[in-house]
Amino acid sequence: MRKAFSLFELLVVIAVIGAIYLLAFNSLTPSAKKEKNLDIKGMKEFLTQKYGVGIELICIEGCQRCYIKSNEEMKEIEQTFGLKENLDVYFIDNNYREFRIEFDDFADNEVCLKYKISKKGVSEPQIIQNGDTFYTLPSFIGSVRGFESMNDAIEWQTKEKYGLEEVY
Repeated sequence: MRKAFSLFELLVVIAVIGAIYLLAFNSLTPSAKKEKNLDIKGMKEFLTQKYGVGIELICIEGCQRCYIKSNEEMKEIEQTFGLKENLDVYFIDNNYREFRIEFDDFADNEVCLKYKISKKGVSEPQIIQNGDTFYTLPSFIGSVRGFESMNDAIEWQTKEKYGLEEVY
């Protein structure tokens, strides 16, 4: 009958514990990297999950610095959602015409994006031109989608707004 473990058995147990620790630690790291490198398509979902509703996203300095405004409190966030410096934001009126939105300055800096989410979770529908892609930001329900042209984005946003879908 044995009274103790051999050195080899102890080393195997330590190696197994180390492997489990590394797997658990590495599984947490990608989510932090993923959160920092979000794109426009995940912006509204990320903002509502992390900061709730009744907030405003304000991005300045060529959209490389973003802030969350909540209850008159401003907090800088690390996420920039892949926004580019030549970003343009448009509002679509009831006649399906686009109007470029000019934002007021914030702390003597030019604002490239303001995105409000009301306390009811509703936002103003916008189209963001980020480089060569036009992204539709729905007001309530719906997903952010990217399009190659403004006309395609307007068409999609109109369908989302009025719940119209083509039936095949």
